[in-house]
Amino acid sequence: MISVGHLVETLSQVRAHHILLIVDACFAGVFARMALDVPHDGNWNNPEEKPSRWALTAGRNQVVADESPFAKALQNVLLDNTELRISIKWIGSEIERRVSKTSNQLPWCGAIVPKEMEGGEFFFHRQTPAPNLAVLPWQTITAEELPQRLRHGSRAHLERLKKGRFQFLRIENLLLTNLTNPSFFETKVKAGSEETPLLQALIPLWRQEKPHAIVLGEGGMGKTVSLVQLWEDLLDKPTIPVFIALNEYNAAPALKKATSCSATSPGNASA
Repeated sequence: MISVGHLVETLSQVRAHHILLIVDACFAGVFARMALDVPHDGNWNNPEEKPSRWALTAGRNQVVADESPFAKALQNVLLDNTELRISIKWIGSEIERRVSKTSNQLPWCGAIVPKEMEGGEFFFHRQTPAPNLAVLPWQTITAEELPQRLRHGSRAHLERLKKGRFQFLRIENLLLTNLTNPSFFETKVKAGSEETPLLQALIPLWRQEKPHAIVLGEGGMGKTVSLVQLWEDLLDKPTIPVFIALNEYNAAPALKKATSCSATSPGNASA
C-alpha cells in the first residue's frame, strides 16, 4: 500500500519536464488534491515549454467499473485523432463526454501543481501520419465490381482459415487424409418431426420481412462447424456470405473497424 503523501513526495523529486498520471482505479479523485513541485526551468511564456504535472482519472470519489469504459474511451480518443497534436485538457473533456454516455462514472482531468505553478500544458504529438479518411477503400469499387470482389474476398478468406484455425474443424480431417472424402456431417433444422438441411431452412427465412437468424448452443455443439459448412455452400449460390468474427471485431480499434473491407474481415459468425 502506497500512501498519497508518499507518492507526492516521490513525484516531486522527479525532475521531468512533464508528468502525466493516468489512474484507472476506484476513488481516484484523491489525486485531484495532489500538489506536486515542478522544476523552474523552461520558457514560462510558452505553455508547452513550462513544466507541468497532470492527472487523468477514471472517476472521482466513486467506485468504477472493472470493465473500464474509461480505458476504452482513452484508447479510442487517441486512435480516432487525426490532429498532429492534442492537449491533455482536450483529451480529458472528450473522455468525460464519451464515458458519461455509457456509465455513471465521471472522469477528471486537471493540473496537480500549486496554484502559482499552473499554466504548463501537456500535449500528445503524433509520431506517424494520420490516416487519410477522405477516400475509403470501398469508395473506389464500382457497384458492378462489388459482388465479385465480395465473393472473391470471402472465398479467399475461407481458404486461409481452412489452412489455419479451421484446419481440423471437421473430425473427418483428423481421421482421413483423402481430400475427396464426402462430408460426414450435415447440419439440419428440426421443426416438429421434420428435419431440413440448414441452408434449405434459411432460404425461406431470408424472404421474410425480418430475415435474421441466430445459432445458439453450448460450446462444442457444432455452431462453428455448421456455419463454416453454410459458408462453403453459399459460395456457389447467388447469396454472398461474409464471415465476421465478433470477438475479433469487438476488440478491434474503432478506426480499424471503419477502414476495414468487410469482404476480407476475419470472423466468427457463430453466437
